[in-house]
Amino acid sequence: MKTFTPMLVFSGIYLFKIIMFKVNNTGTRAAMVISLICMAFTFESHFDAKNKHVPLYLTSIPPSVILVAFFVERSINLHTEKDECLRIFNLYNSKFRMCLTHFELVATLIFCFISIIQLSRIKLNRTDKSEEIMVIDTTLFIALLYLIATLRSTGQTVLHIVFYQF
Repeated sequence: MKTFTPMLVFSGIYLFKIIMFKVNNTGTRAAMVISLICMAFTFESHFDAKNKHVPLYLTSIPPSVILVAFFVERSINLHTEKDECLRIFNLYNSKFRMCLTHFELVATLIFCFISIIQLSRIKLNRTDKSEEIMVIDTTLFIALLYLIATLRSTGQTVLHIVFYQF
């Protein structure tokens, strides 16, 4: 458990911040923190030789919840920003930006659903090696398509995490 201790400490501190201080979008941020804690425990099973390994599709659920919660938060911010200067600065008043943000949310939901289904095929169907490689290749291709679909927000996501989350 030593590998993911920093992630758990960070999650605990951030959860304390959510509980004790006023934070925008408390529900989505709490979902992100709880998913981060679950992700630490599921990832730990892959590095610990004594424990049974958690199936791969169960390991993919917490990152999927984090992605969906993040894009839901961005969609909520699009409609609830009260500061007129921030609305103009973030282009929240643009119809194109609204459509693009909702498209990214739908793409994220589809990506998460398909990746969990694809990874569950490996564990549940007891596939042979060639079919398992095909499923993993398909999942990686879907991840590449998802990255291309949300490429516009990738840099903005990093800046948002650095400047707005702390």
